[in-house]
Amino acid sequence: MSDIVNGNEVIPSAYVNPKFPNNFVMNFLYSFQSYLSNSIPRELKYKMITTYQKGIEHLHKQVEGVDIYAQQYPAMIVQPGQLKLDERVNAPWQSMNQMSEKMMVNHFKPYVTLGNVAIYPVTNRFIYTFEIHYLAESSLELIDVMLHMNRLFNNRYKHFEDIGRGHLYLPDALIDYLVQEYTEEVLSLSDDCSFVYSSTYNRSMYAIPWNLNSHIKLLDYSDGSNFMGDQELPTFRTSFSFEAMLALPNHLVNVYNPTWDTFSTSLDIAGSGTIDPMYRLDNSLTNKETQEVILLHIIDFDATCTIDLPKSSIASNFVEFWGVKTHMLSGKKTILDETEFAMVEDLINRTFTITGVSSEDYVVNIFGKYI
Repeated sequence: MSDIVNGNEVIPSAYVNPKFPNNFVMNFLYSFQSYLSNSIPRELKYKMITTYQKGIEHLHKQVEGVDIYAQQYPAMIVQPGQLKLDERVNAPWQSMNQMSEKMMVNHFKPYVTLGNVAIYPVTNRFIYTFEIHYLAESSLELIDVMLHMNRLFNNRYKHFEDIGRGHLYLPDALIDYLVQEYTEEVLSLSDDCSFVYSSTYNRSMYAIPWNLNSHIKLLDYSDGSNFMGDQELPTFRTSFSFEAMLALPNHLVNVYNPTWDTFSTSLDIAGSGTIDPMYRLDNSLTNKETQEVILLHIIDFDATCTIDLPKSSIASNFVEFWGVKTHMLSGKKTILDETEFAMVEDLINRTFTITGVSSEDYVVNIFGKYI
């Protein structure tokens, strides 16, 4: 074998913060407000996520010349609160250092793979406290709402699956690398990169989805009604204090994997007019759980590619062989069907034939399963 073709230079892992982390908290509040509004006894006329003062100001401006305490209630104001790190559970590897890279790469599967970049979000757990103000038309309505909240939470943490759906906005440095390496199609073709936004400044922003789970507890509630009214009409308000445990992405570990090194070999196909396929024989990429091995990594081949592999190069306990093609832009993997992959053997060689697969778009891996 000769003519070693080097792959791309290996770029060190990068530790970057996802853009706009506040979108996780705001989406969480929006989803939780929707959950409550769909279950409380009365249909809400106004729902807001803001401070109490801003919410009241908004209600006052809705209908000028009309009694501000009529036809506007019930209303719910979700007031964002304080976010602090939960020091009881967070570990040193969850900070931005090489320890987090080793932990994620060795113990977790990539959350998303784009081209040759594997993306691992590293989360920290936070305690988030916030308040919900419920404005009613009567004190009796407040009783209904307080009893309903107690039925829902009962002073215990309640688990909510997918309570907040946010996006991990990819940093500019990662986008620039992928566009330079693969063109922008690697992002738009990926099933994992689900959100594309083009601003007025002709700047594209890409994101990957992130769903939040949470444990939420009702801490306390208090009455803020003004029954006497003073110079205004009476008001009826109850404030609920909540605590939520949120696992939010703290930073991203982006592992830039090298492109395969390949070896060119001269096969006995003189006069056939085909291109000599470039392949790498590799028995080291083993999945011990499924007992599967990548035997060959093939690139730069003709429409019909044939490789004779001596049986002596593969252990005798292999019982099954198949091919998988990987789209170089999107990273999508597809098992080759019977028209695209064939394997025959004689006493000396195993012959693998790849048909109808474009080497301009795909690389091919030949897998083997052993017993």
